[in-house]
Amino acid sequence: MLPPSPDPTAQGTFAQTPFPHLLVYALERALTGTFEFSLGSRSGDSADEQSVATMQVIQGVPAKLRTTDGVYYLGDVMAELGLVSLEAVRASQARMTESPRLQGQILRELGATDDAGIEAGVRAQLDRKVEYIFGLSPDVIFSYYEGVDTLQRYGGTPTPIDPLPALWRGVRQHPAWDHIEATLRRVDGAAVRIKANASLDRFKFTALEISALERLRTRATRVADFASTSVVEADVAQLLVYVLIITKQVDLIGNPSASLVPDAENSQVFARVKIQTRPFQRAPLVVEEAAPRNASDGRLASPMPQPIPLSIPAASPSTDAVSLANPSALDHKSLKQKIIGRATAISAQNYFEMLGVETDASPETIQEAFFGLAKVWHPDRLPAALVDAKDACSKVFTHLTEANATLCDKERRAEYMRLLKDGGATPDDQAMIHAILDASTEFQKAEVFLKRNDTGQAMVHASKALALDPKQADYLAMVTWLQALKPDALGRAPTLEKIAVFDRCIESNANSERAYFWRGMLYKRIAETAKSVRDFKKASQLNPRNLDALREVRLFNLRGGQSSPPPERAPSAGGAAPASNRQPSLAPPQPEGRGGIFGKLFKK
Repeated sequence: MLPPSPDPTAQGTFAQTPFPHLLVYALERALTGTFEFSLGSRSGDSADEQSVATMQVIQGVPAKLRTTDGVYYLGDVMAELGLVSLEAVRASQARMTESPRLQGQILRELGATDDAGIEAGVRAQLDRKVEYIFGLSPDVIFSYYEGVDTLQRYGGTPTPIDPLPALWRGVRQHPAWDHIEATLRRVDGAAVRIKANASLDRFKFTALEISALERLRTRATRVADFASTSVVEADVAQLLVYVLIITKQVDLIGNPSASLVPDAENSQVFARVKIQTRPFQRAPLVVEEAAPRNASDGRLASPMPQPIPLSIPAASPSTDAVSLANPSALDHKSLKQKIIGRATAISAQNYFEMLGVETDASPETIQEAFFGLAKVWHPDRLPAALVDAKDACSKVFTHLTEANATLCDKERRAEYMRLLKDGGATPDDQAMIHAILDASTEFQKAEVFLKRNDTGQAMVHASKALALDPKQADYLAMVTWLQALKPDALGRAPTLEKIAVFDRCIESNANSERAYFWRGMLYKRIAETAKSVRDFKKASQLNPRNLDALREVRLFNLRGGQSSPPPERAPSAGGAAPASNRQPSLAPPQPEGRGGIFGKLFKK
């Protein structure tokens, strides 16, 4: 049972405010005190509650954590990290039964480690214990006691850690989907982009997760689009965005009114704490790996920087735009047409053209132009009669916001000027570039699955690649080949239909090695030996490392130029081709006929 204690400064449950939001809340406000986690009723009588964990925070950073259930003993954690041997851990446990002392002290006395090893072990232990809290029941009650240290006599000295790695692991292992979906719904319709000064390295993301997030660093993307096209699973993509949102690592483009604050700020769970809602446009959270100590008195120095205030110049009214909030000058039909026309035209404009400024305009001039246009094109200013034009208006506002953010940032503007010079600076150009890159990624996945004889998954990704970039002959060639492997496509008539598709592929790209090779396989299927060998020779000329094509030519020569009987057996289980028909190992193709920025994307 909990001992008598003063009234909590704030109180709630994980069902109302999940632990990740609570952790972020403490970080942002640099809280110093103790969180008590318990099960029972919030009757005000501590005797009705059963403690499950106690966490001390110093200036918002977890510094010490005790759990009622024994989890992550220090010796076990240090042995796992290779800091001490298992024999030393067992010896320390034996001595602990003789005289109750801290295990770290005993390990040091045994000569098994030093102070640095103990500190590293304590940090790792605390990191794992913080992650453990994420798995507690939603019924857990949290009580926060400002300025109170109930763990003063527990363990050694406080050892603050950066909680963000445990935050990500905890969210991924124990996602509170109700709260996650509610957070993502609040930003629905907005595009998400990682801030230029975001601290993603602190989360200890995996290489694949970092690869997925690179897309959000270079382009603002809606959550739904990111989840459906990411290199990670859709649910992991959603969790990544959720964590970056609640930790203020991203900007929202096109929906500035959306709330990025944790649930604690949108509910009454902190009934005794006056919570000030902050705008999302602020510096990302920064917490040192270990909070530094002041040299003078040894106290912990603050690891939290102050928020960077926004300096917004006064907006000037736009002189060339229609006021959407006051459509009296035009009837609604004409105004709607103007909105839709602007939404269509803006995709073909560069950022300077969108804002109506010269390419050498100063940041002050750009901001002045943007705020004047923002008054006009903010979708919330649309009258009710034009609600069906809101998506078009939002599109315009999104591009204007992106243009302003890019051109007012020195580094991003310099990068954009290089892009403008290369000819890929409009949203239409960027959409095409990203479609090409995404298609290439899907095609590479298709190649991997085809090599594994998983033709079902190969078809899924090849079809996506073709949909994203339908002009690529190799993408159409792979889809056609996979279709030709199906049992109902083995006859002469369907085979000739597929050969005709390969003819079109080669017409559009005379260097499509894949199209030649696969067409040769189909000619071989219907005993058109001369044509099949011709295609195999062409494929091997285009790629001397195409061992499958070279083997077919060599077999033809070994037979003295005689035709071999066509294969009679159907593709193997799962629809895969026979061994002689399998896809050769090929490097990703080089697209033909793409100049400027598109050509540079695929430059060798």
